[in-house]
Amino acid sequence: MSERDIGFRQIAEAVAEHLGGALDVPIRVVDDREIIIAASDPGQVGQPLPDEPPDASIRVPVPMDGHRATVIIGQPAGEVVAPRLVATVVRLIASRTRGAGSLPSLYELRNTLIHDLLGGRLTDEASIYEQSQILGISLLRPRVVCLLDAGDYLEGPPTPS
Repeated sequence: MSERDIGFRQIAEAVAEHLGGALDVPIRVVDDREIIIAASDPGQVGQPLPDEPPDASIRVPVPMDGHRATVIIGQPAGEVVAPRLVATVVRLIASRTRGAGSLPSLYELRNTLIHDLLGGRLTDEASIYEQSQILGISLLRPRVVCLLDAGDYLEGPPTPS
């Protein structure tokens, strides 16, 4: 399975999970062969899509990471769901999930801030305090930093030339 296929499946799973939780209806995401690749009921994954009446669900085609997928939303009992609204929500969840994969984690952002502080690349005190506050790092109490050169340890002993 390629990295692109993994991203496609993660997006499909996120759409099924978020939409299923929000609407409390069965959600299935199918590929172009009508095989279920993600569902609010994980037992359906890998199965072909069963035949059902056209008005029993809302079908929303959504491009996901270069793949074509269709999100199938079951109709809630006794309620009317606006298909355009559901389509917009599905596309929003898919695009947010797609973008979230490329965002750095909180851990990476904290490390970058500390690295930039120690390297002297940040000089605007107001900006430093704002970034640290957003990342949950308190700069109010003094800290001791010990820097070690572990290059030889990590790379192994130097080779004789």
